[in-house]
Amino acid sequence: MVVVNKIDLLNPVDYKSVFEFYSSIDYVKEVVGISALNNRNVGDLMEIIKGYMEEGPMYYPDDMITDQPERAIVSEIIREKVYCILETKSLMVLMFKSNP
Repeated sequence: MVVVNKIDLLNPVDYKSVFEFYSSIDYVKEVVGISALNNRNVGDLMEIIKGYMEEGPMYYPDDMITDQPERAIVSEIIREKVYCILETKSLMVLMFKSNP
């Protein structure tokens, strides 16, 4: 598959020549033109990509939503809330201590 981005900058004649060039290559199965900036054909691209993907094995039970420990999740929530309050990206690590 070949994805041509920035099709919003190409006139139809130029896009057609690009499309024909890549379509003529034997190992290219599909040529998809998108404009990521204008969100043009991005949904179509996602559907095409999904068509190539196979569902993999389940590594975790259905009711398990993450492999992260509760402590890591709570730390991330606290860090996010502090970030929103302070409006700064200078927070690198926020740790908390639990009572034993």
